[in-house]
Amino acid sequence: MPSDFYFTVVDGSGKWIQYHGYNIDVVYKRVNTTGGTATANVTLRVAVPGGTPLTDTIYVAGTMNFWDPGPGEFGSDGKHHDQPMHNIGQNRWELTLPATVGDTLKYKYARGTWAKGEKGAQGQDIPNRVFLVPKTDAVQLDTVKNWADNPASVADNDGPPAEYQLHQNYPNPFNPSTTIEYTLPRKSNVTLTVYNTLGQLVVQLWSGEQEAGLHEVRFEGGGLTSGVYFYRIQAGDFVQTRKSILMK
Repeated sequence: MPSDFYFTVVDGSGKWIQYHGYNIDVVYKRVNTTGGTATANVTLRVAVPGGTPLTDTIYVAGTMNFWDPGPGEFGSDGKHHDQPMHNIGQNRWELTLPATVGDTLKYKYARGTWAKGEKGAQGQDIPNRVFLVPKTDAVQLDTVKNWADNPASVADNDGPPAEYQLHQNYPNPFNPSTTIEYTLPRKSNVTLTVYNTLGQLVVQLWSGEQEAGLHEVRFEGGGLTSGVYFYRIQAGDFVQTRKSILMK
């Protein structure tokens, strides 16, 4: 193993931890310490309003790129530092970037220019998003409520979801990992499990109480063979199953 890397175990339980109010999947993390400065990979994952034009690319702008929101404008240093995100489906975008451990990232999302930057649900200005870079790789989950060029639309309800729902995993097919999301209208005892086509339990991804809202978990299939896997949620009296495909 190279001397400029070390491994950190966040939590041996394999369950999730809370970081800034969001669920982070606990895994073994590799942290780069080349040159004596520790860095960690931060994945920004954002859900955008359903009416967002499919032709628009989502950008993240902030202290990491001199607040350059996209190709239509310059950063605060007068240069371009575009940070386009990757479309991962279901109105969700993602970008992974290295950051110095202990730094505070301040950022916002935009569709190319600040004229199409993010706003609150009623079209109001919102403060900068803030993320403190931890000692391990991490995922930050965000939701854009509205865009500046669409102030009359309420893109999302600020309250809890109206019903239980298990969403289709993405990507699907996947290799080697995929994301499973589900919504809870109220605090619930949740069990999330994965089965093979023989009905045999493959893994229990979550078991415990969770607050109302949107939750996500990563299903790692690196040690599994290609094929169909069914993931099942039980939350109180609610039960739903969906199909995923691991394709190596």
